[in-house]
Amino acid sequence: MGIILLFYFIVLFVIIGLSILQIFKLRKEINFNKTIFYSILVSILFLFITNLRYANSKEVYAFEPFFLIPFITIVIPFGLGAILNVFKKEKLKIISNSLIISILISIIVMIIFNEYLDVIERFNLKIYY
Repeated sequence: MGIILLFYFIVLFVIIGLSILQIFKLRKEINFNKTIFYSILVSILFLFITNLRYANSKEVYAFEPFFLIPFITIVIPFGLGAILNVFKKEKLKIISNSLIISILISIIVMIIFNEYLDVIERFNLKIYY
């Protein structure tokens, strides 16, 4: 399981690196403040969805938080942002940029509030292997 988790984290770091590069390209845009506001909302939404998923569970697989939380907060926004970035409409571009920035905001929130985001302990979930 450790090899799969290592490969998964390498893919996540590549996604984070691509997101950082794209944000450096975006910082010169006119709608950057609006994009930041939307990305904070999107980040809160994805973290809420993650917590809601675990609040409705009674038991959880031991490695599930290591896979599911990054999938919901990093992979899904990156995939949606990449798909929406293909279209050339202005509103879709703002949404795409908001999704990409929300990845970094989610990561910052997860690093700062790491102690409070332990879903297994907070929701008293039973662990199975």
